[in-house]
Amino acid sequence: MKKGMTIAQVFIYIMTLVVFASILIFGYRSIAQLKEKADRVECVQFQKQIKSDIEGLAYQYKAERVKEYQLPPQVQKVCFVDSSVAFTGGTNCNGKAPSAVSNANDTEKICTSSGSSHYDTLVCDSWCDKTANIFLLPINELCSDINIPQNTRRNHPLMQVDGGSLCIPTPNGYLKVKLKSEGDYTVVETP
Repeated sequence: MKKGMTIAQVFIYIMTLVVFASILIFGYRSIAQLKEKADRVECVQFQKQIKSDIEGLAYQYKAERVKEYQLPPQVQKVCFVDSSVAFTGGTNCNGKAPSAVSNANDTEKICTSSGSSHYDTLVCDSWCDKTANIFLLPINELCSDINIPQNTRRNHPLMQVDGGSLCIPTPNGYLKVKLKSEGDYTVVETP
């Protein structure tokens, strides 16, 4: 009789361990999914807010704002690229022909690894294709790039960056940026 009870107890302990492990695994997956959804929401909020801030400030005259944004912690920096800056030579743009000439130093600074501490092939490709001008690095599937559109009245971008590009580190998921209005576009600077 004693031996039968011992086998039953072992079986109960094993079943308890299996149930406990299943609960832990399910709980971990649920928390990970919840965290991913929260990060995705932060990305979407950032995208909407920065686009709204840049577009809204563009038509004010000589207004300045220092804005802070919350980002997911995996975003290490945000890069702003002036889409009015054109490529000037070489095949920096995936072997494509260069666009109209703007400033020779800008190409070297943005799309060559030797001239930039924030060089990223995907950023350069998106810039070449004119599909985006704000990038969250490292690039991941949670946060997509942002495109600030052209000023339809003047046919130039609503967002400009002195020097062609600017990458701002985001310690602990916080971005602080200075936005200056020039009447028909917004200049992005470090605060």
